[in-house]
Amino acid sequence: MKTILLLLLFLSVNTLALFAQHETDNWYFGDKAGLSFRNGSPEPLTDGQLSATNASAVMSDKTTGKLLFYTDGSTIWNANHAIVKNGTDLMGGKGGSQSALIVPNPANCMEYYIFTVPDLNPNHTPITNNMYYSLISVENPDCEVIFKNKVLITGVCDKLSGTLDNTETGFWVVSHHRTDRIFYSYHVTTQGVNETPVISTVGEPAFFITGCLKFSPDGTKLAIASHSEVAPLGLFDFNRSSGYVSGYVKLKNPTVSTNAQFYGVSFSPDNTKLYASGLALQGTTQYYSAITQFEVNLPSAAAVQNSAVVFFERLSTPEPAALQLAVDGKLYISTVNKSYIDVINNPNQKGTACDYQNGTISLNKECLVGLPNFMDYIFGNHYLKESDGAFKQVLSICNGSSIKIGIPSKPQYTYTWTPIEGLDHPDSSNPTAKPNRTIEYKLKINNAPVCISNYSYLVNVSTLKASVDPVQPICSGSSVQLFASGGARYAWSPTTGLDTATKADPIAKPKVTTLYKVVVYENSCSDSAFVNVVVYPGFTANAGQDKSICPNEKVQIGDTAKPEESYSWTPTKGLSNPTLPNPIVTADTTTKYILEVKRSGCSVFDTVVVTVIPLKPIIPKDVSICKGTSVKLISGGGKTYSWFPSSGLSNSKIATPIASPNVTTRYRVIISNGNCIDSGFVTVTVTPFLTPDAGLDKALCSGSSTQIGTLPEAGITYSWQPTVNLDDPTKANPTCTPNKTTQYVLKVTNTSGCIGFDTVLVSIKSIAGNAGTDKTVCVGAKTQLGTPAEAGSTHSWLPSTNLDDATKSNPFVTPDVTTTYILKVIDKEGCVGFDTVVVTVTNNLTAKVSGDTAVCLGSAVQLVASGGSEYIWTPSTGLDNPNIPNPIASPTIKTTYKVIVSSGTCKDSASVTVDINQPVIADAGPDQASCSGEILRLGVAPTAGNTYSWLPIDGLDDPAKSDPIASPLALTIYILTVTNSTGCMASDTVVISPGKLTAIVSTDTSICAGTSVRLSASGGNNYRWSPSQGLDNPDIPNPLCTAITSTKYTVIVSSGACVDTGYVTVDIAPMPSANAGDDKIICKGESIVIGESGITGNTYSWKPVTGLTSPGESRTAADPSVSTTYILNVTNSSGCTISDTVAVTVKPSNEHLFTLNPPTITFEPGKPFETSLNVPTGVQSWKAQIRYDSLLIKYTSIIQTTNGVNASVIANNGLLTVNGTGENGNVVMGFKTFLPHSTDTTFEIKLTVDTSSVGQCESYLSHGNTLLLSEFCGRRLRSVSSTGKNYFLINKENSVSFGIGLPGKVRLELYDYTGTLIEVLVDGMLEAGVYSVDFDLTTGMYFCRISAGAFNNLQKVVIIR
Repeated sequence: MKTILLLLLFLSVNTLALFAQHETDNWYFGDKAGLSFRNGSPEPLTDGQLSATNASAVMSDKTTGKLLFYTDGSTIWNANHAIVKNGTDLMGGKGGSQSALIVPNPANCMEYYIFTVPDLNPNHTPITNNMYYSLISVENPDCEVIFKNKVLITGVCDKLSGTLDNTETGFWVVSHHRTDRIFYSYHVTTQGVNETPVISTVGEPAFFITGCLKFSPDGTKLAIASHSEVAPLGLFDFNRSSGYVSGYVKLKNPTVSTNAQFYGVSFSPDNTKLYASGLALQGTTQYYSAITQFEVNLPSAAAVQNSAVVFFERLSTPEPAALQLAVDGKLYISTVNKSYIDVINNPNQKGTACDYQNGTISLNKECLVGLPNFMDYIFGNHYLKESDGAFKQVLSICNGSSIKIGIPSKPQYTYTWTPIEGLDHPDSSNPTAKPNRTIEYKLKINNAPVCISNYSYLVNVSTLKASVDPVQPICSGSSVQLFASGGARYAWSPTTGLDTATKADPIAKPKVTTLYKVVVYENSCSDSAFVNVVVYPGFTANAGQDKSICPNEKVQIGDTAKPEESYSWTPTKGLSNPTLPNPIVTADTTTKYILEVKRSGCSVFDTVVVTVIPLKPIIPKDVSICKGTSVKLISGGGKTYSWFPSSGLSNSKIATPIASPNVTTRYRVIISNGNCIDSGFVTVTVTPFLTPDAGLDKALCSGSSTQIGTLPEAGITYSWQPTVNLDDPTKANPTCTPNKTTQYVLKVTNTSGCIGFDTVLVSIKSIAGNAGTDKTVCVGAKTQLGTPAEAGSTHSWLPSTNLDDATKSNPFVTPDVTTTYILKVIDKEGCVGFDTVVVTVTNNLTAKVSGDTAVCLGSAVQLVASGGSEYIWTPSTGLDNPNIPNPIASPTIKTTYKVIVSSGTCKDSASVTVDINQPVIADAGPDQASCSGEILRLGVAPTAGNTYSWLPIDGLDDPAKSDPIASPLALTIYILTVTNSTGCMASDTVVISPGKLTAIVSTDTSICAGTSVRLSASGGNNYRWSPSQGLDNPDIPNPLCTAITSTKYTVIVSSGACVDTGYVTVDIAPMPSANAGDDKIICKGESIVIGESGITGNTYSWKPVTGLTSPGESRTAADPSVSTTYILNVTNSSGCTISDTVAVTVKPSNEHLFTLNPPTITFEPGKPFETSLNVPTGVQSWKAQIRYDSLLIKYTSIIQTTNGVNASVIANNGLLTVNGTGENGNVVMGFKTFLPHSTDTTFEIKLTVDTSSVGQCESYLSHGNTLLLSEFCGRRLRSVSSTGKNYFLINKENSVSFGIGLPGKVRLELYDYTGTLIEVLVDGMLEAGVYSVDFDLTTGMYFCRISAGAFNNLQKVVIIR
């Protein structure tokens, strides 16, 4: 054992030594400057041959630290500082920031790759934009370049860095595009350099020249700097597994507003800090290569930026500075053209704690810009995994494939492989391996250095096997998930119907049955498998056309049945049978029905909307009108309207007719919408014409008053025109005091709005008296004064001198001198009038006469003469009395009248001319008959100079026009008065009365469905029939009618503005009722009655007659052997025939048995058992109920389901409800048991199956199972209660009861009276509760002892029988 421990210790020490990193012990840079870290601290080296402004790369032996070689990107020198064989003309540029990077060959510890990028400074050499790599061997100390300048990519910048991959058996080498935001990552493994880069597009574009690229020691961070004012400092994340760069953080120096022209970058050894050299400002002082420190592990980009600390230590260095970690854990900074460099002693510390030292590391040569470019993983806890020179590689091939293994051959070595199985040349360095199983091949290189002497190649032979699960058939339009396994990648074909063809479990939705092939890949291996997706043919559901019905009307929806289909309608409300393909709907509200049709387990759907026409009739209220007026009746809620009676209506087939009845009428309106009908009533009460009484015409004395009209009536309002000289024009009997003869018009209105008119003429009597004309008489002559008396009048003259009778109306007077006589007259109404006459006594007469005048033709004028006592007028034509001084003249032509005036012997004469003015004509127009509501024009066109006045003014637009527009509401007599410029007047009247038109239509008739009849109407000029359905032309008087339902047609007959309506009903002769009955489903061998009871007079016939007992009757029994659609034809006495069909679907019988297995189960209390619910074939979804004694057993869980059966369980106090889908499988359920609570030993588990969803001719049967209580210790123990609170032991007759407060072990022992143990009654775990034990013992005394935890008790038991 001691020897083994020492050996392990030795191996551990050597392993640690192996992991010590000495590759960076030697530095060569600048102008032949160098440093050695082999002794721990940096010491100057002066033997270097390299002189380069920027680029250099150095490699030392990782174990000893001895120099191996170094390069400036163009030339390679060995440890002897001599140029190695083939070591010139590499394509890296000496002036490039990082023109070279050395990377170990993971496959050969004696070889190294040298990666180079171009120098992008002006006038650089060599001229290239490419990234290259070369291979150098150090097996010979002088070194030799095996190949060089292999092109990787073009367009890169002068930056190069590298790190270990995630396996730490290979490397990633990274460069960057010259101007774009692209990183290129190349993987270096034991297989060599993968020349296809991993490309990462991240960051932002800029000029990425002159600056450095560095990885953190752990390889997870990457920083890039470019010495340009427009290029930022970038911090990124790096994935060592994939080679992808991501997570860009843009950083800047906090002292400058623009980018700080960063150049050198490096991370701290612990990966937490980033250092960068670049421009900084301290006040107005510029530092061109100040060092900025960032914390890179902070949670946000802003936090990283805000962590910046600037070291203003390099004022004297106007050029960029490179940064490089060293093996001593310190960070070194170049100083241009100086013989020293700066150092940060504690780069893991923050701020000034990092201990920046300026110019403390001396050189014997001059430093320039650059320092050696190392892969900084060396300075972290990482290393290239090697084991005693044995390089291992894991390879994978497909079964039956081959692969090259090994390394290139060298003549100085020989090669040995073990084993040789599957190798074509086991003595070569790189044979082809074709094993048929996984084998680890080991290569021994004889005479080779230890580090390259052993190689191991594990060739994994893939056992790839494609597998795909079978699937159940699917419905057309449905999908199914396919499941393939066996590989890492999958390719399905054909791709038709697949949601994706490149995953293991695509969703397939083919339109037809399709055989899918899946090719399974793993690495480069593949295998294939097939799965057939059977698609049941598509079918459709036909719920029928949308229907419109009246509330609670019946209508059939759906379609005829089709073989192998089942039907289900939702909702079921209002359906005669929701499982028929074409049920009868009786709906009271609009309903959308969804039809589900199933065939072969597939479902399709269709919908039909049964619209219930909400017929809510709107009926007008009762109304009153005046006779001769109209009212609009407004109804609504339907589409068609019919009013009865039609008399007095403008149109009885519209919703809003104008009613003008002459008498009170009760109208009924029938409102319909389609086949939906309702009706209502409205009464139009007609108020008769009013007969107002303005009173008798009256004559008044001037200035007198009189009352006109009559006493008022209740409910009547009054209006008088004109209103002048009336005390109240709204009274029934106002008092008038006219100053001239006036005709008053009375308008009365009752509470119904009816109006009436009457007139009264109040004449003003002229009671001025008539003393006669002045007279001139000769001396001594006699003359007569006055005029003949009016009856009832009295007269008196003053003075009475020389009068024969001063009380006569016409006394004779013989005056001596000229005298003025005054006449006073009192008429029979008491009116008083005065007049005077002058009797001039002279010896010479002078005849005087009134002046010439003019009168209207047909009018009269009074002529007046004076100057004598006797008068003779000539001609006498047109005079009422030619022998009086003041005759009335009514000439028809212009006439000059001469009057001879005499008195006694004195005579004289005079003349007066009466001219005739042309009469005015009043034309109120012809009487007109007006249809209610019409507008009419009265009168004629006006004549210039005439004025016009109409009475009454009601219904006129302007009563002062010659031709006003009239719109009266009742019979009205209009009076027109016309006055011309000479004052001549004329009147005329016009009567406006209601019009009348009578529509004459053909009588009602009836036809059979499908035949026609000619309708006819007359009485007008225009005709309009409605509804138009079934008519060939609704705008002619005699359309041809082909109605399909009984229809009442309305014809509107019009002539001008007058309209009347007629009606004719076309009945369809009653069709026979054909009712074959609802579709039926029967089981094979059954019979069923189809049809309904017949009607006397109808004949019936069924086709086909197969399976029918009475094919000539309305009802018959049917027992077809196959599904059959029967057609019933019914013909009535009118010869009308109608058909109906009924589908009788014949289905086979099928029984499905559910069982619980095994049939009998023997159980022991406290121990679980299992039972299996067997699900038969031919079921899709099911519901089983298992009933059991919940005090004896309790369900625990579903243990297993088989053959695709799925189930869920609801347990409820002894009732287990199992809902499931799938067929021909099992549901295995677990139960736990308890002590019986009775002496029974047999218990039944009952199984029932819900048959609510069972189809016709299908039946579910079920068998449960039986539990048998096994023989066990304590079989006589019974559970009394499952609730236990206390411990106790009580003796009873022939038994004991005991309580257990907590679950635990219980022992109950029975002893006889001597203390001898007779039996252990209970010995085991019991739940908390109350229990009892019965005894079967002989008479005597016994003792029972219980032990349960800390509870112990002993009770005496006496058995008395």
